[in-house]
Amino acid sequence: MEKKCPICSSNNGFSGYIFEKNNFKKCLNCGSLFSRAIYNTKDLEKTYNDVYFREDYKKGGGFDYFSNKEEKIKSFLEKLRIISEFIFPFKNLEILDIGCAAGYFLEVAKRNGFNVYGIEISKEASAFANKEFGIKIIAPDLLSISSENKYDVITMFQVLEHLPFPKEQLMKVYDLLKPGGILFIEVPNFFSVDTLFDFEIKKRVFSVPYHLSLFSPRGLKQLINSVGFKIIEQRFYFSSVIGCKIKKILNVLKPYFELRTKEMDIKKNSQILNRSFPRSFYKKIISYILPGSNMMIVCKKDKIN
Repeated sequence: MEKKCPICSSNNGFSGYIFEKNNFKKCLNCGSLFSRAIYNTKDLEKTYNDVYFREDYKKGGGFDYFSNKEEKIKSFLEKLRIISEFIFPFKNLEILDIGCAAGYFLEVAKRNGFNVYGIEISKEASAFANKEFGIKIIAPDLLSISSENKYDVITMFQVLEHLPFPKEQLMKVYDLLKPGGILFIEVPNFFSVDTLFDFEIKKRVFSVPYHLSLFSPRGLKQLINSVGFKIIEQRFYFSSVIGCKIKKILNVLKPYFELRTKEMDIKKNSQILNRSFPRSFYKKIISYILPGSNMMIVCKKDKIN
């Protein structure tokens, strides 16, 4: 029986939380949820098999994870853009992607100058990454690898929630980073507008039995700080539910704006109709007020003087 929260290490106790007949515990301190199921490496190897990447992905997103390679690669360009805000240029930097799956993100990183390495527990996904992109999978399990090699950047995109002992995993990541190295963690956000109003999104966030932890924003920060990382930025993605509502409203109002502005200069009119929110406003204000079902924390290993 757990005495401390595996995420924030609090001993304030837990309450029960049930989602579709699946039992979770909720920390009374940080509000994070975690599954009572504990998996070892062999369990995870059996879980993340070909069925997971093909059949289960179709249930959640309607597609086979190994299909449409170039489209998948393009979808990871935004991740690389975010990384470029904190470290650039990429040439000859060492990047390790933990839970790299089929290697799509690492292929993007390689094309843009990184020396790339991956960790992936799925034999099917590892074989695909190596065959299609020549990605070097250094190990199936993070905790089993040597800390001899160090990396400039480590990424964990939608991975930490799958791992049974998140603090141990992050301690290992800290050891693998070079001094001054940067870690990017992206996880589902249970405390979001999307999970409140869209049950299908909520099901994907819980993703039973794959997600073992559902981090609250506060709990994730406490976990990262406890390992020794310095948090640079916590970033929330904008709510897809609210975004769809806004698009619908704009589509309804568009004819009205076109009618009101038809005598205006065409170029000026185009600027008004197609104007988007400034990125800084979008990131720092709207996404905090109306957070979506994913969040990211960027953190750094301080340089040793």
